Amino acid sequence: MTPAEIDAALDAYAAGIEAELPLLSRIRELTDLQHDCSCRDDVEGLCRAGDAREAVMAELAEIETRTRPVRNLVARLGAQASDRPGYRRVAALRATASETVSGILAVGEETKRLIGEAQQARARLAEALGAGESTLTAYRRVVSPCTPSASLVSARG
Repeated sequence: MTPAEIDAALDAYAAGIEAELPLLSRIRELTDLQHDCSCRDDVEGLCRAGDAREAVMAELAEIETRTRPVRNLVARLGAQASDRPGYRRVAALRATASETVSGILAVGEETKRLIGEAQQARARLAEALGAGESTLTAYRRVVSPCTPSASLVSARG
């Protein structure tokens, strides 16, 4: 490839990453919102944030699909690309994107942990309620024993 073609590939790759960065920032915001909702047990808010995040992820996937061929080309070029002036810009953009993704994943893992703990707490509560219900049912039988029903014929006769 000519230096001009390599430069064009680097510019295209940089443009793709630049298009992804605002989406990654929005995903980070939504991930933080999901975390906040999970801390507050706001299931509806968690679902709304999840739906919004899914829509942004679809946009990100679309851009990534368009960027992938040029990214692969730059990777194949290796030293030829890394010697070009535009490579530093690409490397800086990739580092920013990587840092943002790492933050998203860290918050996402914490949110999953919190949701798992909440599910376990709800399961324990449901179990305790079930045990309490059984105890109350048994207690009612002791406190209110069944009275024999009246019969038409007495035992005496």
